[in-house]
Amino acid sequence: MKKSVFVLFTFLVYAGNLHAQRSIILQNNDKVFQSMKIDTIINHIEDGDTLYLPGGNINLTSEFRIDKELHIIGAGHYPDSTQATVYTNVTGGHIRFMPGSDNSSITGINLYNDMYFGLTSTDSISNITISRNSLNNVCLGYTNFRNAKHTYLNFSENVIRSSVLCCDAQMIMFEKNIINGRIDNLTDNALFTNNIFLYYGSYSAFRTCTGVVAQNNIFVRDDHGLSSSVLNNNLFVLNFAPVSGTNMGSGNIVNNGIDSLFVNSDGNDYFSYDTDYHLHPLCDGIGAGTDGYDVGIYGTSNPYKEAAVPFNPHIRYINISSETSDGLLPVEIHVGAQEE
Repeated sequence: MKKSVFVLFTFLVYAGNLHAQRSIILQNNDKVFQSMKIDTIINHIEDGDTLYLPGGNINLTSEFRIDKELHIIGAGHYPDSTQATVYTNVTGGHIRFMPGSDNSSITGINLYNDMYFGLTSTDSISNITISRNSLNNVCLGYTNFRNAKHTYLNFSENVIRSSVLCCDAQMIMFEKNIINGRIDNLTDNALFTNNIFLYYGSYSAFRTCTGVVAQNNIFVRDDHGLSSSVLNNNLFVLNFAPVSGTNMGSGNIVNNGIDSLFVNSDGNDYFSYDTDYHLHPLCDGIGAGTDGYDVGIYGTSNPYKEAAVPFNPHIRYINISSETSDGLLPVEIHVGAQEE
């Protein structure tokens, strides 16, 4: 894994311009537009733009419908890694991908409300990447309607606080996510790899899902609920037969106690920023993945980014002087130049 390069620089800014730290920036090559209001920014979006959201609350007054290729980058959502900027908290309306939004991406935000794809049963959206966010409910359709036409939807390194309604979207991948809720309605062409399923209750992690490939995942206190699927090298806290019935697979681990699962697991069935999801030294999942790496989010040759920090330069530290000199205010900023 590449190491981040850290840079330290000091500069002077006019005290009257400090509010610009909270500006929302819209950029397309050398063309830049900025505003303090998200609604104003939305009206200026063009195809291929990058939207930079600062730390703090971004309140959508209505549903945010993305109908062009747009790349949204926030400051992150882990509190301990956004102390200098505050985490990016998007509230108000939902986010909905619309036809025309192909090849868009979102990273580094906490989305308070839900995410949807399309507005009708015939809409087709493709090549969307959602990474390193905290999300509520996700619906890969316009509602709970099945047979959605959307394809190539990639969810990576997210915290999904609730459930995912897949609506039979095709060619989807969920990798290295922490998922509180349940995965619903899938038929073929879906890959779930190196996720952690925290859902605990009277329901399984998947419901009405067939033709899924599930590998290197961790199922906490829960079975999988899959049928006609392939399960390889997953780890289960419960002791049961994961490849019974119509399922196939091998290398699955069962009956791994919760106390020897995560580094500081306290047995909670929901996501917590205070939990360290690295595997416990006594966990059976160490080196047990199909690729020889650990199961769970810190497996693979490119594991879960610590604190899910976005790939853009990340502000680690800000020190603003309490005194000005000739109208100038000294500001010291430490920035991490992310490479991945």
